Amino acid sequence: MEKQSTRAEWDVVYAERACLLAQADAFGLTTEKTAYSNAFNALGTYLNAGVTYTPSATPPNWLTDANLSATTTIAGTTFRANWSALYTARQTLLNTVSATAKTLASAAQTAANNAQTTAGNAQTAATNAQTT
Repeated sequence: MEKQSTRAEWDVVYAERACLLAQADAFGLTTEKTAYSNAFNALGTYLNAGVTYTPSATPPNWLTDANLSATTTIAGTTFRANWSALYTARQTLLNTVSATAKTLASAAQTAANNAQTTAGNAQTAATNAQTT
């Protein structure tokens, strides 16, 4: 594996992790959040030489600055499967956040439209009451 590019990719997924988890929390998406967290942790553990990885600013062992130049033998199918699982869970979470936000926005728009109609009806009734 080309460790420098893998480290760059890891840095990106690590950097976006907190935001994704916060969005999941904001919309109450526990199933999708759990799937994403599990996939992230599984990848981190794989890249940490099989030792349980606890998310932190320090990358997994194989990707630390001290180990970037060291040769690490990997199982290519496992490596790709872990990255694929992370990106699949990430996309599912993003899609669910988007769908949930759209549903909430549509409901808010409907409530606003109904309030505007009610206010308009009240204005019309008040105007009619003044003219009679």
